[in-house]
Amino acid sequence: MSESGTRGGVARLSKVVLSVLLGFVLIGSAFQLRAEGVAALPEVAASVYVAAVVAYGVLRDAMDTSRFRIALYAGVVAWAAVNLAGGATDVVTYALFAVGALLLARELTFGG
Repeated sequence: MSESGTRGGVARLSKVVLSVLLGFVLIGSAFQLRAEGVAALPEVAASVYVAAVVAYGVLRDAMDTSRFRIALYAGVVAWAAVNLAGGATDVVTYALFAVGALLLARELTFGG
């Protein structure tokens, strides 16, 4: 099999896997909304946003663009901020917030 044929197969497989994962995020979000009600809306919106940005980046081969990175880092910061506002005080939430904010600032400052 040629190298370009292998890349095309891997790209198609990654797009299928990503579509399935996005479906799981949407289904999980629907269950979370049903269980927790409107109070879960900010967290659901942030998680669906991040998943949709990643799906867009992969499906449109746009992951190497500055626009994609800014959207992704802003989503990660928003996701962490929503969790912090909701009372999450674990290390992962703080790390997501700090690293996301640093990456966002770097991309806005030095990005192309």
